Amino acid sequence: MTQDFEGLNVLVTGAASGLGRATALEFAGRGASLTLVDVNAEGLDETRKACEAKGAKAITVPTDLSDAEACMAPVPAAIDAFGRLDALINVAGMLVFNHFPDTTVAQFDKVFAINVRAPFLLIQSALPHLLESEGAVVNVASASGVMGHAYTTAYGATKGAVIAMTKNLATEYWKSPLRINAVAPGAMMTPMASATKMDETYDMQLIAKGIGAREIARPEDLCEIIAYLASPRNKRVHGQVYSIDQGVTA
Repeated sequence: MTQDFEGLNVLVTGAASGLGRATALEFAGRGASLTLVDVNAEGLDETRKACEAKGAKAITVPTDLSDAEACMAPVPAAIDAFGRLDALINVAGMLVFNHFPDTTVAQFDKVFAINVRAPFLLIQSALPHLLESEGAVVNVASASGVMGHAYTTAYGATKGAVIAMTKNLATEYWKSPLRINAVAPGAMMTPMASATKMDETYDMQLIAKGIGAREIARPEDLCEIIAYLASPRNKRVHGQVYSIDQGVTA
């Protein structure tokens, strides 16, 4: 594996499990130092140890990203520990999977706080440092923000917002060396997906539309693309959304 992040610091949210953990380990293997962020402190510590086993330096910043004030802590912690920030990877997310009439205001507000407001605030906080390092932002959106998925209206709305935020921000910083992109995964085997509860009231034919015919992705399948988008080797890809969804949006 190339050491293209040697001497660079990467901040990864949602790093306690799933895609966030896999992404952190990918960067650790590429020589990066890591600032790991998640509400799950125990899982975060496990990820830190796994990164250190790969020879990486890593710190943990347990953070409830649904709290706007708490979103102000991770970037200063990264700067205090490593003196720089070279990439911000916004992986943390919340899934609301239920019938549209059953979605509560509390669920709607929380999913937008975690999936949209937190990346927004983290980018604001990180921006001066990323401009200085000529760094990168990679946001994790979803196929649900690109196409219709049944029973995920609130979640899909947040991911559509992440895509819009990515493109608008990339346009505003078009003349800078900053690279701002997103990935839009389809169905993926993660703890968040595994925790989804379904019963006979859900139409499996509608659900299958968003899964497709190919094997469901593993978190590790996405990490190399995320790493490339964040890498100093990427000088030209900016304002793009990479669909990694087994072809369901083809």
